[in-house]
Order: sequence, then C-alpha cells, then structure tokens
Amino acid sequence: MTDIWNWLFKIKELLSLTPKQIFIIAFISWAIILIPIQILNFFGLSTLRQAALPYLASIAIISLLWLSALYFYNLTLKKKNEKNILGYLNDLTPIEQAYLCKFVEPNFLL
Repeated sequence: MTDIWNWLFKIKELLSLTPKQIFIIAFISWAIILIPIQILNFFGLSTLRQAALPYLASIAIISLLWLSALYFYNLTLKKKNEKNILGYLNDLTPIEQAYLCKFVEPNFLL
C-alpha cells in the first residue's frame, strides 16, 4: 500500500513543476530512450537504460502529456482573453474609441 502512496506523491511532485522543468525531464527521458545502444555503451549507460526503461518511458509519456495539456490550456486561455479584450473595445462609446485611436495611433509604430 505504501508503494501506491509513494507513486501518488511522485506524480503530485511532477505536476507541481514548472513547464521548463517538465521539458528538461521529458527531454532527458526521451534522449535516454531514443539514443542508440552503441552510444549508451560508450558512456556506460546501457545498464541504466535497461534497468530504468519502464520508469523512463512512464516519465517521458506523462511529461509529454502534461506539456501538451499546458500548451492547449494556455492557447485556449489566450483566445478567451482576446475575446474579452475585443468585447471591451466593442463596448466603448464612439467618443472613447476616438480618444483611444488618438493616443494609440502615434505610438503604434514604436
């Protein structure tokens, strides 16, 4: 039973990482998985790969899925914010729109 709790704790730790840290973990995991065995033999990592392959594969897949979820979440959040901003701009009165254009237009080319 303690193994299950340990796994759940590890997953919780993985989910609390920043996207940059998750990318580094995914990159290292996929690199160890996909590097040819001759190169791993040269560096002496072939036994590490064979012993930890199920764990590395799990970590690599979970990291990739988590990065994909973060990407799509940020993409939908960005689109939602753009819709809100356009809604605010459309709700402006013509006088407010004219003032906004007056102040934005000279600074637009900066």
